[in-house]
Amino acid sequence: MLCSVVLPTYNGQDWITRSVNSILAQSFTNFELIIIDDGSSDNTFEILKKFKDKRIKLFRQNNRGLAKTLNIGIKISRGKYIFRQDQDDISFPNRFMEQIVVMEKKRDLGFLGTWAEILNESRIVRRFHKHPVDANAINYFLLFSNPFVHSSMILRKNKLTEVNGYSEDLKFQPPEDYHLWSKLARICKGENLPKILVQYQETKSSMSRNGNNPFLNNAIKISAENLIYAANLKKNNIDAFCLASLLFGKNINSDVQINFKNMKKIWFKACLRVSQRNPKIFVHAFFKFKISQWLYLVKSNVLGKTFLLK
Repeated sequence: MLCSVVLPTYNGQDWITRSVNSILAQSFTNFELIIIDDGSSDNTFEILKKFKDKRIKLFRQNNRGLAKTLNIGIKISRGKYIFRQDQDDISFPNRFMEQIVVMEKKRDLGFLGTWAEILNESRIVRRFHKHPVDANAINYFLLFSNPFVHSSMILRKNKLTEVNGYSEDLKFQPPEDYHLWSKLARICKGENLPKILVQYQETKSSMSRNGNNPFLNNAIKISAENLIYAANLKKNNIDAFCLASLLFGKNINSDVQINFKNMKKIWFKACLRVSQRNPKIFVHAFFKFKISQWLYLVKSNVLGKTFLLK
């Protein structure tokens, strides 16, 4: 069974060697490694040309951005499964094998991630990404967060094709991965393998919840779309967008009348649909909404103002 690894790179000369080596050292060996240099201006391409492994397919192009580059890699791939890895992350030797075993056993799974160890400037900092494991919990967390490490993913190619891959719409870039998982979750199950199988490089471009951050603003749009879909609402429902901002801890536009009553209805309707009535999820959802509401009021210094709180 052939699998494909899609690894885009851009000015990654400081990390690309160890990242590629971690893939070539996998215990599962029947894969093609598609590396696309997306217009690097450093020595990345020269470094990559030194690898002689026949499984590597090396391409170079003018800069097109991450989403377009990933879609190109997916299109030319030949494998049943697509593995993802970023240029500065590392896969542990048994990662591919362990994920393939799960995907072959659970045929209803369309995508599967793993837990990850966090690196900060290549240093182990004793922090981890231990995201939710089962599909119901993941569908719940997708309402307001990204419960996957991008570099830990294995995906069925036919499911990727069904949702047309990564969105190339700039309003979802970044986080294009959060948008992709949201689309996939509507047609198939996604889970996380509760094992630390990758090392994830934490960078300054990681998600920030402060200021006018494009990453944060786009994530809120994706969250709002997920809430609208889960609660079966009309497109562009303003209360859903307010709710997404609330859950992400961002100030809501002052021109919008805030209706916590409507937001609460949307929140629990969406949670009911995606959680399969799991009581643990509903407890988490209750406190998530209440804490988000309280933090918003404190942060906005509007506790004394009149709102539709009922």
